[in-house]
Amino acid sequence: MNIEDLISRIAKYISPKRLDHVKRVSEVAKSLALHWKVDSQKAEIAGLVHDIAKKMTPSYLVEKGVSHDKTFPKVFETYPNVWHAWVSPVAISHFLKLSSRDIASASKWHTTGNAKMSKLSQIVFIADYLDPERTLSSRSALTDIAYTHLDLATYCISAKALIQLVKKALPIHPYTLQCHNYYLTTISELDTKRVKSIILE
Repeated sequence: MNIEDLISRIAKYISPKRLDHVKRVSEVAKSLALHWKVDSQKAEIAGLVHDIAKKMTPSYLVEKGVSHDKTFPKVFETYPNVWHAWVSPVAISHFLKLSSRDIASASKWHTTGNAKMSKLSQIVFIADYLDPERTLSSRSALTDIAYTHLDLATYCISAKALIQLVKKALPIHPYTLQCHNYYLTTISELDTKRVKSIILE
């Protein structure tokens, strides 16, 4: 896979600012993948393509002849912040001609997360949150956790996401709750107490 060619193709569908974001996420994902001995090229590509559908709508997909699930418009209406991730697998396949199920899955779960994600999906979920340009008071601590305890990092980010959604009075997708609840069961009570201050920052 020629990464520069892929970036050029992605640039047709997202804004320059968004393109800079996916490049940064791709770098973080690749670094985490190398550390956790996960396919680093898949992580790099998944990081680049995860926001391909950020500007797309159900009507745009219909206009472009993209075949998609009939439930997608409902997701667009009810969970607008989740839509782009939900539809990303079909967008990646149709517009970028990528067929990797691993990459498609990592892209789909980068916003809500999910229970029992693959390590690649966890890595992209974490990398998106740890975009170096994102303002995070807990960046250093979360980064350290991401390189030492993948499940704990996933739990922390899902918990912080839930708190932010509640504060903003936004609907919470069931998969976000499933992600939080599942990864809570994978960590120790001691770890839960250790990261409480990070989650509440």
